Amino acid sequence: MKVAIGADQLLFRVMGGIGSYTRNMINCLNRNKDIKLSVYHSKGVLKPSIESGEYNDIEIPYSRRLLSFSWQFLKVPSLERYLNSVDVVHALNFQIPPVKKKPLIVTVHDLSFLAYPQAFPLYGRFYHRRGLLNMVNMADYIIAVSESARSDLLKYTSFPSEKIKVIYQGFENISQEFIDKKATVKKYKLDFPYILYVGTIEPRKNINILIKAFQNVSRQNNNLKLVLAGSKGWLFKEIIEEINKIVDKIVMLEGVTREELSVLYSNAELFVYPSLYEGFGLPPLEAMANGCPVIVSNSTSLPEVVGDAGLYFNPGEINELEQRINQLLTDESLKSKLKEKGFKKASSFSWEECCRQTIDLYKVAGGNR
Repeated sequence: MKVAIGADQLLFRVMGGIGSYTRNMINCLNRNKDIKLSVYHSKGVLKPSIESGEYNDIEIPYSRRLLSFSWQFLKVPSLERYLNSVDVVHALNFQIPPVKKKPLIVTVHDLSFLAYPQAFPLYGRFYHRRGLLNMVNMADYIIAVSESARSDLLKYTSFPSEKIKVIYQGFENISQEFIDKKATVKKYKLDFPYILYVGTIEPRKNINILIKAFQNVSRQNNNLKLVLAGSKGWLFKEIIEEINKIVDKIVMLEGVTREELSVLYSNAELFVYPSLYEGFGLPPLEAMANGCPVIVSNSTSLPEVVGDAGLYFNPGEINELEQRINQLLTDESLKSKLKEKGFKKASSFSWEECCRQTIDLYKVAGGNR
């Protein structure tokens, strides 16, 4: 089967959750002997993001921003102008390519710009709304990365429910056997106990409530610090102002590699993810896979991902989060139980299964045109 898949997320200097999804989906499909893969993208070099293997690299001669704008608002150039024969086109976010003769599948990661518009600048809201409109008008099928994301699609759009398929993504299970843990600890000077957060620094992630709860907890734990690993996102300045109030207790890390991140998870006392809204929630899954007990907000998709392998709190309640943190810091038995449950829960997510279900949908879409 011949599949064309979008890869512009791999051109970003720092890849977030959608970038991880893109890289892993492409690599997984490229290992399948039944798939002949074409990877389309704007100007730029994809490697080393894509593993070795044969694929057709389609570089469209537009800058990333120009191509994104042209596709969103002008619906030019047609992707089919650059494709040879393919059976299915798969867009991995709201950058919807104009296609008329081939079935189009779009992966939706979340609709946070509708659920929490205040967490986005005006252009961001406008851009994503346009992409959503294009998707509803052009897509043959939608992949939702969780039941929560599917529920939001049904709430906010008129897209037929029978054409929305929930396919959970996997995660990168990096073996620490060949990782120099001491080098990572030395590089980031992490010779102290710490609570870990991994993710973009932006309002939707609700980091301010974590900072305030940590302030209270740290009064009884002088050596404890908060490590925030992630790049700056939308409207991050107010969060930085909060961080600066206790800057001696908070460590901010950017540009952490996947291997280093695995060490950060495994060495942390616990992991906290206070997000107001998630379409999936990859960092808690990664934390569980690396033996780190997790505390997450009880919002949107996070209960789907974490199940009974973590502790929950209301994302608007600082005291409740503080209680959960203290609970894990003082109860070694509970930490051990959550670690064991976390390993088991994480093992139920894999890229191989995600890829298998996605290929099944390709076959359905290709057969229905």
